[in-house]
Amino acid sequence: MKKLLFILAMVLPLSMLFYACEKEQNLTDEDLIAALSTNTLQNITPAQLPSKVRQTVDELFFHTYMEDIQYGRGLGYRIVMGDETCLFFRENGEMLEFRHDPSPRGGRPGFGPNGPHGPCFDRLRGFGRPVRPDSLPQTILDYISANYPDATIRMGRTNTQHYFVLITGPRVLKFDASGNFVQEVSPLENCNPMRCRTVPGNVLPESIRQYIQQNYASATFRGACVRNDRIAVFLINEGARLILVFDRATGEFLFSRP
Repeated sequence: MKKLLFILAMVLPLSMLFYACEKEQNLTDEDLIAALSTNTLQNITPAQLPSKVRQTVDELFFHTYMEDIQYGRGLGYRIVMGDETCLFFRENGEMLEFRHDPSPRGGRPGFGPNGPHGPCFDRLRGFGRPVRPDSLPQTILDYISANYPDATIRMGRTNTQHYFVLITGPRVLKFDASGNFVQEVSPLENCNPMRCRTVPGNVLPESIRQYIQQNYASATFRGACVRNDRIAVFLINEGARLILVFDRATGEFLFSRP
């Protein structure tokens, strides 16, 4: 009897896990995105993401940062980026894209007028694709060589309308489809400037300035943004990008992102 109970105790959790995996595999992208959008998920850190998810984010979204990261067992992952683009992944790391019209007539309820991917997502162009440095247009390579002679190109991406190029510094440069320089891009930027109100460093709440002084006194301040109930601060610390996120009302430090 004890042996039978032991076997059941081993088999049942495995059966439940197999059922959850099978259920996820049988869901369409749209169904799984809907489930990840409406179910209660667990907050996790970037280190808890599968390597395939981290690689996709690094290649396609280096111009922003991962702000909220959540996991649903048997479903997958939901990541809200700093520009409010919302990403979804299966548990195996496969990226999902909602392709239907998000309007009330053709889409799912609860997504809002912008669809599940948020206000910055371009439904016509999708998420874009990575571009190897040696495959960038020559006009872009010439511009970087002339204006950032000491920089090394780390990676690029395009959505057919623009190119984004990450160079050492670190800096992200934006070019149009013809390779003409547009601007340097801050990871705090949003497609709607009203949703990310910039704040000079000297007018940040005292508690935030004290936190930065105590923990990152040698870092270079590059910008700050107020959005909803949070304040995000962009620093260059020891040659690398660092995003600090604070509670807007209390100034309490919440988390950091590379």
